[in-house]
Amino acid sequence: MKKILYFFFLCFLSMQLNAQADAVYRIKLLSVNKNSDLKLFKNLYDLGVVSFEPFDNNTLRVYLGNYIGKFTADRILPTVIARGFTGAYVEKIKDSFTALNFDSLTHTMQFIALKKLDIRTIVNNPKLLDTDKKDVFIWYHNGFYRVSMGMIKENESEKIEKFKTKTNELGFSIIFSQKFAGVAPVPESSISNTPPKINFPTEIKKIERKDAFELENKKTPSSTPAVKKNLDPILKEKEAKANPNAKLKPVK
Repeated sequence: MKKILYFFFLCFLSMQLNAQADAVYRIKLLSVNKNSDLKLFKNLYDLGVVSFEPFDNNTLRVYLGNYIGKFTADRILPTVIARGFTGAYVEKIKDSFTALNFDSLTHTMQFIALKKLDIRTIVNNPKLLDTDKKDVFIWYHNGFYRVSMGMIKENESEKIEKFKTKTNELGFSIIFSQKFAGVAPVPESSISNTPPKINFPTEIKKIERKDAFELENKKTPSSTPAVKKNLDPILKEKEAKANPNAKLKPVK
């Protein structure tokens, strides 16, 4: 019995380690002729950023990304294959989270979290330039697909302001630094009905406490229970959850 329990413990530990973000990954779709109709890949825009890289004078290699951790890319791959890209596979882009000067990159600027991944309104936004798309990352953690801009060191103020400006241009008013490196996920079975804990900036916490206080002290008829307000601004994308084709509204 002890051996069986030990075996399951090792399997669980292995799954946890594999789920941690270890590098940046993307999905290789296929190679196409430069004269091909690239609208073929529009049905993947909800799953990530589609990019085209020249291979030779006549060929483009097509990729879908960018995913923080192989665990995230592996979750998305079956959907890609089911949509007809049967030869697709996951490959590593970046071996480790380091900058060109070898500084460790541990944080990313998260601006939305979704139960069902659909970022079409982001990648189709004309204000998201091709040069910006390489900075869009997707990370599946604790039951939510977290969409973010860039990779930075903690408290790297100049880059933080840069990514805040860009996400504001895209219509997202709340963006905060979220640590991803070395963060272990919580088993999904234990969080199926529980929103993820998110470290909001101080001003957001003050707003939440004020809303909660006013809600608790609001007089309601004794026969009608008070309805608690959803105080998590990142998870207000109800239309996106109910209808993947709905336009994502900016978080207020």
